[in-house]
Amino acid sequence: VRDIVLTPGEHLSGKVVDHNQAPVMNANVKILESCCANATTDSNGEFEFPGSYVGPICLLITAPGASPRIVKTFVGPGVTPLVYQLEEGQRQTFEFVDPSGNPVQGVNVVATKWAEHYFGYFGPLAISDSFGRIDWSSAPREAVDYIVLHKDYAQQTIKRLSPRGTPYRMTLYPKSSITVTFR
Repeated sequence: VRDIVLTPGEHLSGKVVDHNQAPVMNANVKILESCCANATTDSNGEFEFPGSYVGPICLLITAPGASPRIVKTFVGPGVTPLVYQLEEGQRQTFEFVDPSGNPVQGVNVVATKWAEHYFGYFGPLAISDSFGRIDWSSAPREAVDYIVLHKDYAQQTIKRLSPRGTPYRMTLYPKSSITVTFR
């Protein structure tokens, strides 16, 4: 029988500020190497992860109205809290219509890859409104891969889409059904 010894981790803390150096309250900070290590910034923009593991990590920092940011950092003894600055968010607008040009409400858009990082789940960004629109004001400047989901329409993948001044319009097609008979 071997004993497993768990050692206490190191404290990871920092501060999130906006493009004007003002503290960002309610920013979400996630350790990408962990499925469940999330923190939310307080009114001073500060966050902490008590007992984090030691070594190199990547943080995903998101906040409404700001571009998300991925930061590579190191957790270890003597590491002082760092300040992470977020840039102003970019506007990414989607319009979803059916083959007749009618708006499709209830479309879910999920970001799956950004800045060479794959996310099993980075979104959903939002669900389309009655006009078939999603207006995301916290998009990054870089291209993002998305999956488009709706219960009545075929799933679609969008690769390397960057923010632009006009909406991206996408036609959704009904799901196909195939009947197979085994003999």
